[in-house]
Amino acid sequence: GKTTTLAAIMAILLARGDSVLLVSHTHAAIDTVLCKLADRFDISKGLRIGPVDRVHEKLRFMTNLDPTCSQVEFNQRLNSVQLVAGTCHSTQHHPLFMKRRSFTWCIVDEATQVTLPACLGALRLAGKFLLVGDPHQLPPLVRSRHPDAKAALCHSLHHRLLEAHPDAACWLQQQYRMNEEIMSIPNALVYDGRLICANQTVSCRR
Repeated sequence: GKTTTLAAIMAILLARGDSVLLVSHTHAAIDTVLCKLADRFDISKGLRIGPVDRVHEKLRFMTNLDPTCSQVEFNQRLNSVQLVAGTCHSTQHHPLFMKRRSFTWCIVDEATQVTLPACLGALRLAGKFLLVGDPHQLPPLVRSRHPDAKAALCHSLHHRLLEAHPDAACWLQQQYRMNEEIMSIPNALVYDGRLICANQTVSCRR
């Protein structure tokens, strides 16, 4: 599935020495990817940004920053870590980002749910980026009632780039969530028949 593929890509990037900033709209999305990544790569030295009570219990060890260390030690810790993960919102407030720490890659999961300004806030911190999402699922959440704001923010950067550069996109066809009967409905209505069940177990699931 998408999460397994993304975790595999991140493991390859980290193994070759690239630094990676992983962001998403929600803490749950971040932690789902990190739990998959932990099966392939040692994330013990990574940094998970966010309120501890919002972080998956298996990943809370990644939130540890010694509050007694000096400012120099704190900055060295933040600048040396290879993997950092948090919500797009956190890129606007954490000291790590205030100091403009740069990364080789910024990976945005569930990118169709992230507003364009929030996405650009994360992308500015990296030389390369990868947007992961499904344009046929949830759009960005816009709380403003002003019609101009809704019109400006209802399309994500993922959506805009997909329209402008369709050849740069890679579509994942295998899915693990639905049996074949259920899958046939969105497959016919939305996905032009591209979806396939990942295996026989998924296909026959009840």
